[in-house]
Amino acid sequence: MREALTASAGGARQRFDNAVEDIARRGDDFANETMNLTLAVSAIAFYILHGQEWPGPERVDLLVQKFTENETWADIEPQVVKDYLDSLGQESGSPLDRIPLGKFVPAVFAITGWLLSAFPLPEGVAWNDFLDEIEDEIEARS
Repeated sequence: MREALTASAGGARQRFDNAVEDIARRGDDFANETMNLTLAVSAIAFYILHGQEWPGPERVDLLVQKFTENETWADIEPQVVKDYLDSLGQESGSPLDRIPLGKFVPAVFAITGWLLSAFPLPEGVAWNDFLDEIEDEIEARS
């Protein structure tokens, strides 16, 4: 997961593709666990970055525009970004209810890496420190 997120944060397409392929090569159980963890990280980051509340539709639309303009390396359709971000604040359902698996897999890593790295964090906190904090929170809840 970290390799894919690092590649996403750096906009390194080949490194990103290799990391996502490596996750898939490790088998379905590993891939599912990794995807679930990354999705949880994404949701928590999204929530924290927006003042611990879920952004409204106008803010989501602005974020979709920012992602698609700034993360062209990822080649993710705006509707996929919108569906993914919209699904993060949903109490029920899965992004897979809205996004085909083949588009979801790269989206979860690309968008999560972007959420972790593209927004201002407190001074002295790097995006990977933010990731560590979120993973610690997830572990404490399990």
